[in-house]
Amino acid sequence: MFSLVRGGPRMLYVECTDRERLEAFLIEHARAARFSPELEGDSAFGEEDMLFFVGHGMGRYEHIILVRAPLEETLITMIREGVTDCISNICPSPGMILVRLMGKMEPVVDQLRKEYDAASITPGFFMGCAVLPSTAVFFTKTPLNRSITVEELHSEGLLIDRDQKELLAELRSRDIEFLNTSLQGQKWTNAEIRIYDIYERYFLHYRRLVCVIRGLELGVIVEEGWGKDQAMVLMSVPVYKVRLYTPHSQGELKRICLGLEFDDQGKRLADIDVLENGKRMSWTDFRKKRKGRQGASNIESRMAFAKEVRRSILQQLPARERETVSRLEEELGEQEDT
Repeated sequence: MFSLVRGGPRMLYVECTDRERLEAFLIEHARAARFSPELEGDSAFGEEDMLFFVGHGMGRYEHIILVRAPLEETLITMIREGVTDCISNICPSPGMILVRLMGKMEPVVDQLRKEYDAASITPGFFMGCAVLPSTAVFFTKTPLNRSITVEELHSEGLLIDRDQKELLAELRSRDIEFLNTSLQGQKWTNAEIRIYDIYERYFLHYRRLVCVIRGLELGVIVEEGWGKDQAMVLMSVPVYKVRLYTPHSQGELKRICLGLEFDDQGKRLADIDVLENGKRMSWTDFRKKRKGRQGASNIESRMAFAKEVRRSILQQLPARERETVSRLEEELGEQEDT
């Protein structure tokens, strides 16, 4: 639910005498597609992806092909189908590792540069043929459970003279150390989130909340369960509590929970509170920092702000989680109508 270090895509530089034949084969047999980093939204890549840089000579790559099939499977199929006769030379790029941080990047970059005597490099698609073993390490604030674009990487990366698998294991064992270094002493939060719903659709709300926590990689759920809250004197209401251990501030969690209180049509689905030292945080703490329309009621301002936050949440969620949230909200609407 909280990933801080992962591998990046593998890259091969291919000198080819028949680029169109190789490209057609990869598209048909290796779930491949033409790739253009200049096109917005087309430059995203995942850990299991592979990039073929294809040209007529090493150092001159006119075409990039994004391959979704595993490397071993692709190469075996190429040999079996006799496609390799159009390849005159091939070499790998350095391995790649992505490190997610949430504060200042520079202290972690400086630390690793000194520890590994690493060279600074600029993030980009073309890194040249590798002098093995070597690994490029890049840094980002974007959650690692999705594809990452070059624009989302920190301006400085590191080239480390270590094997990718070996270095990946080392960095993963120290991921919390790096995160804390970037947070510059900011303490982790043990936050309590409370879900209220007069229609008692708690399970659906819980699944929706967990989906967002997982999709945005907000932290680790350490406790959950039922409780009661005193709505007024001599009257208590059921509440489902989720305790989250997170490096994010409780203010950021309150902003996200507010965005989950409404659906796309602005219909209120539930109350989702965040408690700080046993006291509910108020959404008005955020409203005061924004310029609102004069004379707008609290309800209108709250709905407008929640709608904007909700839009931001859905944009940041990976496609699978976004679809799950949409399906759960349909179920919430159906249960309310029955």
